[in-house]
Amino acid sequence: MAEKSIEQVKATVSKGLEYARWQLLEKAPFIGEMLLRFSIVPTYDCRLNTAATDGSKIYFDCEFYSTLTEEQRQFVLAHEVWHNIFLHFVRRQARDPMLWNVATDMEINHMLQNEGMEVLKDACLPDPIVAGKNAEDIYAYLMQQQQKQQQKQNGGKGKGSSQGGNGNGDSDSDQDGEGDDSSNGSQGGNGKPGKGGSQQGKQGAGNGNNKTPHGNQFDRHMYEGETAGEGEEKDGKWGKKGCDSDFNPSMKDGREIENSIKEMVTSVAQSIERKQGHLPAGIDSLVKEMLKPEINWKEALSQFVTKTLGGEHSWSRCSRHALARGHYLPGKNDMKIKAALILDTSGSYFGDLPKFLAEFKALVESFGKYEITLIQCDAEVQDVKEYDADTPMDFDGFKAKGGGGSDFRPAFKKLRELGDDFNCCITFTDGYITMPTYPPPYPTLFVLTPDADKDFVEWGEKMVYKPDYRDI
Repeated sequence: MAEKSIEQVKATVSKGLEYARWQLLEKAPFIGEMLLRFSIVPTYDCRLNTAATDGSKIYFDCEFYSTLTEEQRQFVLAHEVWHNIFLHFVRRQARDPMLWNVATDMEINHMLQNEGMEVLKDACLPDPIVAGKNAEDIYAYLMQQQQKQQQKQNGGKGKGSSQGGNGNGDSDSDQDGEGDDSSNGSQGGNGKPGKGGSQQGKQGAGNGNNKTPHGNQFDRHMYEGETAGEGEEKDGKWGKKGCDSDFNPSMKDGREIENSIKEMVTSVAQSIERKQGHLPAGIDSLVKEMLKPEINWKEALSQFVTKTLGGEHSWSRCSRHALARGHYLPGKNDMKIKAALILDTSGSYFGDLPKFLAEFKALVESFGKYEITLIQCDAEVQDVKEYDADTPMDFDGFKAKGGGGSDFRPAFKKLRELGDDFNCCITFTDGYITMPTYPPPYPTLFVLTPDADKDFVEWGEKMVYKPDYRDI
């Protein structure tokens, strides 16, 4: 093969990948049929060491291909397809890119390993405690492990920051050369002592085979707005490796790609069902979940507040202020809303607060008269502020106070001291927090971050904060 031109090499690789696709069609019909809807493109490019996908194409490096067995090539193709099926490029939202990439690879690799596929050596695999969980749950677990490590390094104080991490070495490109999981970060991808992982977390950085404390993250994960980027020519197996024109990924419109993939999954599922009479249980539940309508978090918040006010607002005329923001809320009357807002300021999601507070402010102001008690709390109450029409809410330049432990009991105790005569209480938290055993005498809504522990309390209503990824 060494005597061949690059185009000849690509032609050979293309035939091999086509064979792998047809093998998957026999072994795993759903994945095989999904692959028929993607273009598989062999590349010889300095910006891609392994494999990547942009929602419509799967790119496969020729040198990487030459190092794999037939079974491993099937695994890589299936791995890339599942990144698309699972919509990982959308589900990341505001999460740390490096840690999210590892979590998504763990989600896929564990599943493919259970299906009997030959997972790449040293691939990222989850700890048994989160094996079989989705990427959000795995991410939350990895974040907890990371924060525990940071607490040890910081003398055991606070929850630590969610950003910067322990150097997981993922890039925003999907390049899985994964490896066995080491939750304490002491092992690198090849079983050698780790050094905290690669620092290629910047979106678009890295081109594959990134060693992390959790294994090798081999493929390049693409996100909206990302392109192939720039690269420096280097030596390769078949001559100089520069920027290959065949490697031209583009995710200009993430929403369009998301809709396209959903249509693709539905079409393939219908085709499999017609041929086999039924869908495998896992695929059937996936399709149902994918087609299930999702209530926008802003609308859910509006509905909760309106419900707690009972008949105090009139639906006969709409709030024009709210309608301009896309909400149909009752018009103002002489009643007012009196609500408590508790912010978990233990340090894990400060980046989400500005957008949430802006939406909360717009929602409350649409009701006319209001009294809002804002409490910031980590392990203890850090700040209490009162807002009303005479002292309006102003969250520009808002800075959270806290960053220590996590305990909401002092916050609810403070509300009792203030009279407990609220229409409702809204909290914003990641759920990793100590709660009172009994609820307060007014409705409580827990607005949870996407990776939150949803079983942290047995009372109150819960909704997941899911900002549109275009807002991030």
